[in-house]
Amino acid sequence: MTDLKDRVKLVRKKLGLNNQQGLADILKCNVGKIKGIEQGATKSLKRTDIILLSENYGFSDDWLESGTGPMFINENEELLKNVQQISNMLDNNITIPFYSEINASAGHGCINGECEATNITISKDMLPSFSTKIEAIRVSGNSMTPTIEDEDIVFIDKNQTDPINGKIYVVYLCEEVYIKRLFIEPKTKDIILNSDNPIFPQLKADCEDFRIIGLVTANMHISKL
Repeated sequence: MTDLKDRVKLVRKKLGLNNQQGLADILKCNVGKIKGIEQGATKSLKRTDIILLSENYGFSDDWLESGTGPMFINENEELLKNVQQISNMLDNNITIPFYSEINASAGHGCINGECEATNITISKDMLPSFSTKIEAIRVSGNSMTPTIEDEDIVFIDKNQTDPINGKIYVVYLCEEVYIKRLFIEPKTKDIILNSDNPIFPQLKADCEDFRIIGLVTANMHISKL
């Protein structure tokens, strides 16, 4: 995206600003400046504006200046900033690992430590109970709608691996990671994996590599800009 006017319009969209005055307020400038940029009369941003948008909202300097590279400093910048903004309003914070590269319902391997974690800080008040083995991953798909939505962050207590009827767990099954509600057949003791979304079929924990990774203790919905 080489035109500054298009990049600035996209910045407004990502920040949820419906008019030019909103961005003018953020940059502490006259709305005429924003109009000039979006009409193509101004071809570059001031360095102070670039620094403000980069440090406060995670936009990449290079992208703002010339349209090269990714829009954000890293692909999780928006997500992590939202999590931090929520956490900063609360006391009694804790730091837990967040595995941004693994999605429950797809993928495998990262839960075992093969992917690097990004530490995020949240308040203990956001969790019903605290464990020394709480980790966070992101959900992909809508099989647990309406309880857990696509791209929610779920917090997993890896100390709790004993199946309890009706509880939601993250499990490893047939080389994939799923987030499902577990039920135990009373006669056979087989473990059944149910989705809260009724359009998805049941799964049976009949693979030799099946294991429970941990109990889902909470989830956090991040609104998309």
